[in-house]
Amino acid sequence: MDRRLKTIFALRKMTLAAFLLVLNVLFINLSNLFLVEGLSFVRPSLSPAIVIFSSLICGPFYGAIVGGAGDILAILLRGGAMGINPLITVLYMALGALPYFLYRYGKSLKKIYSNVVFLGVALGLFLVVSLLAINLPGLFDEFDAGVIAIVRPVLSVLLSLFTVLAGVGIYFYQRKVGKEGGFTPYDGFFIAFVSELFLMVLWKSIAFYFFYAYLSGGTPIPYSFLLASLLLLCPFNVLVNTYAVTFLISLMKKLKKGEVEPQIDESSLKPEDLAEYKASAKVPLGWIIFFGVLILAIVACLIVIFVL
Repeated sequence: MDRRLKTIFALRKMTLAAFLLVLNVLFINLSNLFLVEGLSFVRPSLSPAIVIFSSLICGPFYGAIVGGAGDILAILLRGGAMGINPLITVLYMALGALPYFLYRYGKSLKKIYSNVVFLGVALGLFLVVSLLAINLPGLFDEFDAGVIAIVRPVLSVLLSLFTVLAGVGIYFYQRKVGKEGGFTPYDGFFIAFVSELFLMVLWKSIAFYFFYAYLSGGTPIPYSFLLASLLLLCPFNVLVNTYAVTFLISLMKKLKKGEVEPQIDESSLKPEDLAEYKASAKVPLGWIIFFGVLILAIVACLIVIFVL
């Protein structure tokens, strides 16, 4: 490739990565609105979706920068330099690199994860561990026992319902969007599932345990409590990251092809083609409402878990 073209592509990639870095810092700081006292390590955020997207679009190097630098800058902007957890920073750098390799070198696994069986098993796994996290004795003893006795069964039913609805939503979203080829909702789900399980739950719980026990000089928090608390966010995070990343990838393709506002002379179309064109141009209001209500319901459920 010509050196001039390489320079242009590099500058475009750097510009996009810088924009995504700003978005990442913004969403990290916005997530502070959902902080619960004593549970600062548990908060819903669009930041992981931005980091995953940057990895897929810009590559592992820029993805790692967006993830790691975003974590550090967000803390510095809040004036809390002493609160930087290097283990978490490395985690977000890994989150910015792993999705690229999962998508590029995980295509041999596509036959496994591109079917409803994998979707059901994966969501079932998250559902089981989430229910265990809610109902495991001793983890939420600081809350009123009478309230928890009532809330736990209700939350178990709600989380089960939300997980099933998430699976159904992703399945039909795959049928609607996945016909176009390229990056599909199942690709997004596979990346979100692996990233959430190994990075945002297992690694993050270990990172916070060492931070509270050895680095911050604060009161150690039991590892089982950290792990169980992070597990409760699994269905929510996987759903949001799957939908957000798939939507952003699709939007990027349309921008690249100039298809965001297609200029077509409708008078030149046949009646059946005109109907199909108008249908495809409509905003997917039904999907927006479905996922919007589902996400709000999961957030409400999580707030009840950690506040009551």
